[in-house]
Amino acid sequence: MNKNIDTSYLNECSILVLGLGATGLSVARYLSRLGVAFELADENIDEQRQAELEQMFLASVVHRQFSAGLFKGFDLIVASPGIPQSHPDLVAARTHGVQIVGDIDLFLGQIDSQVIAVTGSNGKSTVVAWLGEVLGQSDLRSAIAGNIGTPVLELTDQDLDVVVLELSSFQLETLQQMDSLSSSVLNVSEDHLDRYASFDDYAKAKRKIYQGTSFVVANANDSQTWPCTDDEPVSNDIDALFSLSMSNVGDTDVDAGTGESTFHYSVAMHDEQEWLFAGAEPVFPVADLKVAGRHNVENALAVIALLKPLELPLSLIRQGLASFTGLAHRTELVSEISGVRWYNDSKGTNVDACAKAISGMNAPVVLIAGGLGKDADFTQLRTPVANHCKALVLIGRDAAVLEAALADIVRVYRANSMREAVTAAHKCAVSGDVVVLSPACASFDMFDSFEHRGNVFADEVRRLAA
Repeated sequence: MNKNIDTSYLNECSILVLGLGATGLSVARYLSRLGVAFELADENIDEQRQAELEQMFLASVVHRQFSAGLFKGFDLIVASPGIPQSHPDLVAARTHGVQIVGDIDLFLGQIDSQVIAVTGSNGKSTVVAWLGEVLGQSDLRSAIAGNIGTPVLELTDQDLDVVVLELSSFQLETLQQMDSLSSSVLNVSEDHLDRYASFDDYAKAKRKIYQGTSFVVANANDSQTWPCTDDEPVSNDIDALFSLSMSNVGDTDVDAGTGESTFHYSVAMHDEQEWLFAGAEPVFPVADLKVAGRHNVENALAVIALLKPLELPLSLIRQGLASFTGLAHRTELVSEISGVRWYNDSKGTNVDACAKAISGMNAPVVLIAGGLGKDADFTQLRTPVANHCKALVLIGRDAAVLEAALADIVRVYRANSMREAVTAAHKCAVSGDVVVLSPACASFDMFDSFEHRGNVFADEVRRLAA
């Protein structure tokens, strides 16, 4: 159990809660329950919201401007993940000796539950939800939280055996020590390059999830997911590797120095069909998974690997694999109209997610994409688009950037709204095609969130079918 943040210490220091979105408010509620004094700060609130917060958290001061002078006046800053650790006022405070943590540190500092922790550029919400599905079939008291929706501090009053955490790179920036039962970086691809100085810095933030974990689960085909020594990926600290393409199903890699082995999770033929394998043991037939796409086969392997330390019965794992139907906004079938299937993958907010979504389709794709590109390299979509897409409908602020990268290999249409985009896609698609909303971009130029974007898309598709 992580004891970097002892709750008794909280009564002895001055605390600033920085950022007042869902995470910051959960921190404020948690400190209030403990009877701990604190102040609040957020530059994106108006006077009315300031007054509401001061009323909500009696005796708490709410600051509407950041400054190094303000930050240096506290012993501890609990920073929301939306505020970069590179913020100059935070850097100045850290140099001054102020401790900066996140809600994850506070949570881990007091719980007795076993923790399974998951991050990755793509698939982490699916894997966390799937883990929750399997654990829900067991007698263990479990919950999922973190980046998937429920702030972790909302669980502190629950008596749980296992907590599954979805963690973004932003949440991991402040992490002191994970001390988890098992953890995984599922994959690392270009994302959030508007926040990080380089791709390596982004990947390094992801790999902080391995600090103190007992069972490391990594992607055999992505060395950026492997633990690092002196900034070089190493495989000898990995307990389990998952992959769709490992040919050595049933094998383990044994370290000659330690005698420890790395367990392999892959797919192979069994009883004349493709199965998920845990080492030499066939676990579940791929054809019986209810979620589409090869990336979800890989996600299923990660689920099985992350559960290994719990030693759950195989029958229970199979039950959870079979019952999982996927997440909203993640290659979610919305409707079939005149032989055309319409998929909502609004959670595909980066290039790799989009590539996986369209590559997983078994029919010609009309792709709706665009939004805030986060400085991504859209030329990485050229091969999957060339191989799978018959047309591209572009929306959002960075539509022109996408068009410049792809217009020479696919027909491109521009739309000013989701309604226009759905109408254009409908005109392009014929029976047997699929239309996929997988934007490869963030949503905030046109929508409140990726959920809002996906809901608007689904509404427009249903309008077509009416």
